[in-house]
This record gives sequence, C-alpha cells and structure tokens, in this order.
Amino acid sequence: MALKKQKGQTGIGISKLFQDNSYRAPEGTRRIPTLDIMPDPKQPRKLLSPNLYNKLFSGEQSPPSILAEWLAQGKSSQASQAHKQAVADLEQLATTISWRDLISPVTLRSVEDDSFPAHVRYLIRTGERRWWAHLWLILHNETIGADAASPETIRAIIEEGDANVRADQWIENQARTDLSVVENALGLEAVRAEMSRDNPKLVPWRDVEDRLGISNNYRLRIINVLKLTDEVIGLIAQHDLPERAVRPLVDKLSKYPEYQLPALMKLVEWRGNGEDSSNGRLNQYIEKQLLPPETGQGGNTAVSKPQRTSPSNTEWVAKFGKSVHRVLRSIEKMDEKALPEVGLILANNQESLEAVTALRDRLNQLIAEANR
Repeated sequence: MALKKQKGQTGIGISKLFQDNSYRAPEGTRRIPTLDIMPDPKQPRKLLSPNLYNKLFSGEQSPPSILAEWLAQGKSSQASQAHKQAVADLEQLATTISWRDLISPVTLRSVEDDSFPAHVRYLIRTGERRWWAHLWLILHNETIGADAASPETIRAIIEEGDANVRADQWIENQARTDLSVVENALGLEAVRAEMSRDNPKLVPWRDVEDRLGISNNYRLRIINVLKLTDEVIGLIAQHDLPERAVRPLVDKLSKYPEYQLPALMKLVEWRGNGEDSSNGRLNQYIEKQLLPPETGQGGNTAVSKPQRTSPSNTEWVAKFGKSVHRVLRSIEKMDEKALPEVGLILANNQESLEAVTALRDRLNQLIAEANR
C-alpha cells in the first residue's frame, strides 16, 4: 500500500518508509560474519581501484582499513568526480541499511581454494556494494535497525554451485547507472566463458544474448569497445564512461589508434569542466581536428565526398525491403492463437529454426551497420 503525504508535506521522507515492520527475510537467509566474506576477484564491476583490491586479495590489509583508505582518497582534492560520487553513494547506502537492515540479502558461494586469506570462507556472488556498506558502518561505529544489531554480521544467502555466477552478476550490474562500458563488456565476455566451460570452444554469442535477454546490436555496441587500445580502455573504465559517451571513438577511430587517446582526453576534459560532451561535439572534434585529410572524414582542408553505393547493392536493398514487408504482413495476418503452435513446430524443425536464427543475426548486423 502506497504511503500518503500529509497536507503541506513535500515528500514522504525515507525514515517513514522504514516504519512498516512487515518485512520478511527470503527463505535461506542467515547472518554471516562480515569479515568472513570477500569480493569475487572475477566480478567485472569494481568499486575500488585495482591497487586496493590487490591489497585486499593478498591479505596485506584488512577490509576495513582498505575501505578507510579509499574513503580518504575520495575526499581529497585530487579525487575524480566519479570517485567522489561513488563515496557519496556508498555512504547513502550505508545510512539506509542502518535504518532498516538489508531488504535484499547478499548472495555468497563457498571458497573452494586456498588462494585467499585464511579467514575468508565465502565469495560474494551478488551484492558487493552492500558488503562494503556494512564495512562503512563498522568503521563509523554505527548499528543496524531498531534492535541496534551489529554490522559485523550481514544478511546473506549461501548458494550451492556456480553455474550462472557471471550471468547473475552481469544482470545485477545492469541496475547500476554508473557502470562503465568496459565493465559491461568484460562482464559479457565472462558470461560467455562461463557458458562455454564444458565445451571445446566458445559458445556462439547468440546463446549469450538469449541467456541475458539482450539484442545482437546492443551486444556488438558493448563488445566493440574492447577493440580500442589498452590505454584507452583503461581510462574509460577509470572514468566510468558509458557506451554512448565513447561511441564516436569506436565508430570513427577503431582504425586510427594514434588518435583514440587525444579524443578520449578531450572528452574527459569537457565532462570535468561541465561542458557539452555530446556525441555530436565529439564527432565534430574527431572529424575536424584529428582525422587526417586523406581519410576523407576530417581535417579542415579535406572535402568530404559521399560514399558511392554500387547499383547492384542499391537494387538488392530495395528488393530485400519489399520481401521483408511481405513476410511481416503475412505474420501480422496470423491469428495470435496460432503463434504458439507455429513456434512449437519451428522448435521441432531444427533446419528451419537455424535458418530463422541465422536471419535474425544477419539482420541485427545490418541494423548495427545502419546505425553507425
């Protein structure tokens, strides 16, 4: 039931939100010692810097001291805006947990090797930020809920097996608005590797797309970022840049690695100064300031010439468009009740199913090229 505002009230207020005591923990939830847990090193989404994670996984420093170091770095004058925002977000999450505890428990899996510090019994499957928030509460001597529970334990569910760990982590990460395209791409590759574990070769990308419910066009946009230089990829991850922000680098500079870093640094400069950092401005900068005249795409002295399309290709596209429209009209005329039956028939006709799947993949490739 929705909460109602009182007269003259501008908002419900988060404290009101937690007055309802109807919460019931999901089945299998228990309290696990917070320091018996550690993040998964293969989780693509990273809150802290690689250097701090190395200290954590090696046991060089305790998790609370590492978090304290990261918080101090985030409050320094040299901290990036992304780091400052990440610190503020974690503090807000910790404050929310202190009011009502975790609504959604973290999920864990047992440690199966001895490469971690001796006290670590579980790795985080999903919910790493919620775990760091508990450490924040420990550092600040805060308690949880009306019962003043200690943050030294955390609500968790221990899951057996790890067949879908990467897929689960990737799906959960999509709720994060600050997820960089590099983390997203590495997550997709991790899902594919996980799905290929018992196969002699990597499963087709379409199997990954079906598992995650994403389109071929979306997957290509994300994965293609990994075609940039290693230095540029690292900076994109460091600045938490989304796919759309760096799309011009992929579209225009994949074949010109020497111009990728200058273009990225200009983008970072604009964003840091609060200037226009749109695709349009970055495209214009790349075309007019970076690309050499001989490419026909940039340089102040070059005259861009429209690309010529062969008559045979033009004729093919026209005919293909008409054919597709005819097929669509036929499908639209089909009774909605008949669709499940047709789908069942298709599922039992492997040759036809493979043909339709191949057509889908090819169409997605054509759409991706058209959107460049």
